[in-house]
Amino acid sequence: MTGERDTTGDTTAGPRPAPEAARAELARRLHTRWSATGLPLDRVEDRLRKALHGQKVKGLSKSALQRYMSTDHTSVPDEALLAALARIFEASDDELEEWYALQKQALIAQRQRRYQRPPTPAAAPEAPGESPSSPERPSRRRRLPTTTALLSGGVVTATIAVVATALAPSERDSSRSPAETAARVATSERPDLERGTLGEDSRCSAPFPGPDAVTWRVCARVEPARITFALKLTNRGSADTRVRTRLQYVRATVFHPCTGAPDTRTLLIPAGKSLLTDPSECGAARAETPFAYQGVGWVLPEHATSGTYKLSPTAHVYPDRTIWQPDVV
Repeated sequence: MTGERDTTGDTTAGPRPAPEAARAELARRLHTRWSATGLPLDRVEDRLRKALHGQKVKGLSKSALQRYMSTDHTSVPDEALLAALARIFEASDDELEEWYALQKQALIAQRQRRYQRPPTPAAAPEAPGESPSSPERPSRRRRLPTTTALLSGGVVTATIAVVATALAPSERDSSRSPAETAARVATSERPDLERGTLGEDSRCSAPFPGPDAVTWRVCARVEPARITFALKLTNRGSADTRVRTRLQYVRATVFHPCTGAPDTRTLLIPAGKSLLTDPSECGAARAETPFAYQGVGWVLPEHATSGTYKLSPTAHVYPDRTIWQPDVV
């Protein structure tokens, strides 16, 4: 009998394999957090649907939530759902990073189990990339989401392409990963990028035209314990200009709000001056698992309610190094 399928493609009805340790630990932590809130599941479901409205995220029902928080099931929530649950359950940024790491381990275990083949005495070598030990191979069922961002009632809709995709841990051992190759190609092609604006190991995008005489950049910095983000705005005109701004960040294709800053704000840019938002207001804890990060910024006329976001260079953050794409010489 065919059962309901969750976002990972696993069947949730009928016989199930024993849950992996990472998935079971994630379920236990989610259940503990939910129990501490005292919220009924139907209220959690209602808040989830409101938080993820317009995003192609499955598994928001009460029954799906019960599976995510049960060690007897194999369903794994995706990152957007985990981020929304963290806000509803009032989990810290560090705790959310731990959830992400457990989720990634659980998905890798599922892929390994899905592609596992029974051994044979004279088994032919498997084709490259099809071995169960190759976690960098993405699931055929996983698609990059269409993300909707709201700016005070206005709607900004866009599809995230290949930017900010999660990096597989095995890439660290490759002599030349795709990210490194792309970074080498880009080093001589983007002299309009800025280096060091936020401090050591930081990059800012090329300047984008803004309202009136304002130009602006989206910036990111990789620090030993955090990745931080900011906007740099420059008024090249002879009169002060007010603009409306918003800043978020993308981690592995998922948009995240800046918990230390207002959702949107109005800034006064003096004539002939530059302004840099505070990087301490927007950041994420650095994870042991390799991930890619980008800052996401909006700069609009003071009374505008919708507009198009722009992205910083991508920081491919490994435990021992960072690869920027694109980069400057």
